[in-house]
Amino acid sequence: MLALGAGVGFNVRTVDRPGYGASFGIPAEQGTVAAQSALLLRMLAELPGQFDVGESIFVIGHSMGGIAAVRMAADDTDGRIEAIAVSGLPLKFAGSMPVDRPLLSTDVEHLPPVDRDVRRMFYGPDGMWDPAVLDYAYETQRPCPVAEFGDAVTFPTDFDELAAQVKVPVQVVIAEHEASSVGGESTLRRATDAMVRSPRCEGWIQRAAGHNISLHFVAGAYHPARTRVLSRSAG
Repeated sequence: MLALGAGVGFNVRTVDRPGYGASFGIPAEQGTVAAQSALLLRMLAELPGQFDVGESIFVIGHSMGGIAAVRMAADDTDGRIEAIAVSGLPLKFAGSMPVDRPLLSTDVEHLPPVDRDVRRMFYGPDGMWDPAVLDYAYETQRPCPVAEFGDAVTFPTDFDELAAQVKVPVQVVIAEHEASSVGGESTLRRATDAMVRSPRCEGWIQRAAGHNISLHFVAGAYHPARTRVLSRSAG
């Protein structure tokens, strides 16, 4: 995505959200999505002094990053964000999902590592992705702060209120084989319908992909499609 975005004229930057990278181990209260949003919005305010960001800033987020992007757009009272594109939002959990496990205990700061056998939850059927990505995803994963996981668990309840505060164009994508939460047309419709103050909200089901869309063969077509929509919004 970084290369594709740069190739069509965008200055693309990726960041470690608070609690990852250099900020690993920060206090739990600084790792909530609300706290992340405040810090990331401060970062956006400082970007023009460091990079040529042009006149518009778009925020793209996936899964937890998508939750953060929605919160940022809702909190952005200064109008720095021009539009957001999100995927993998957990708007409903199936009854079998382990979201009620004692993972939110204050006795631990991070969730245990994701097991190597994550195909059912994060990937579509065989043939839609290179098996090597399982090793890649396992080797590059970093501990997930319990504070933000708690926000993911409550996001289906919090979403409508946050979405109603978003005043910029929005793009929502749900994978055809989404399994980390409940996907499908009804979930997509709920997501787009909730953006009542957005001047433009587009949504679609990304075929031939599971939750981690960017790690599927279709990613090469998926990301340029998002880039084209965002560039039209800027125009």
